[in-house]
Amino acid sequence: MLKKILSSIGIGSATVDLVLPGARFRAGQTINGVLIVNGGTVEQAINKVILQLVVQSTYGDGDDKKHVTGVVDSAVIAGDFIVRPGDKDLEIPVKYTLPENIPVTTGPTKLYFITTMDISAAVDPKDRDPVEILPCPRLETVMRALEKELGFHRQRGTGGFNGRWQKFEYRPSNFMRGRLDELEVIYLLEQNGIRLIMEIDKKARGLGGLFMESLDMDERHVSVTIPNGSITDPASVSRLLAGFIQREYEKI
Repeated sequence: MLKKILSSIGIGSATVDLVLPGARFRAGQTINGVLIVNGGTVEQAINKVILQLVVQSTYGDGDDKKHVTGVVDSAVIAGDFIVRPGDKDLEIPVKYTLPENIPVTTGPTKLYFITTMDISAAVDPKDRDPVEILPCPRLETVMRALEKELGFHRQRGTGGFNGRWQKFEYRPSNFMRGRLDELEVIYLLEQNGIRLIMEIDKKARGLGGLFMESLDMDERHVSVTIPNGSITDPASVSRLLAGFIQREYEKI
């Protein structure tokens, strides 16, 4: 009786450990892993095993910085089995597919898995595994077009996630250098393509430029969608983006 009471509050309860084939995964990727379950001091019925992908991020500037923690995806990866006292290193194969449209790992944005065993009338055992999430292939192509082909450099500390979207801030090092001050981009993955919401900031020149800057007249908010059929390689996408940015810059 005492053992049952103790296991209900987590003492002597079964334990779970999620073993993954690495710690770096790409959004949209299917992961094959193994649950390692060890029995406690009493027999316990496991209703289900839940896997949650959790994000922690900081966004905003200066005194306006905010912190966000939230579950971006959740799935039942196993369940409805019995763990008996003395059971050791029970292996349960599991499969999980990462959503394509999730935040990627950056300086201010971290992600991790929480694995939880749902046990009736007991504290649910948990396991936490930090992971690095890379962009899905089509987003990787678009980001490489902007960052590698056109030479936009991510600013330090960029890539914060506010619970809805992830914003990246860039400085030009090649294309539009000396004309463009900053480029801010939010990438939105859609079924038929990738939409880029941009803030194009013109570099201030002379008193007129400083006056425009003070009134926020030196920036333009625009968006463009690159269809999936056009997301073939970074060089091709870079030509589309270069033309769009150039045209919108001339309208400021």
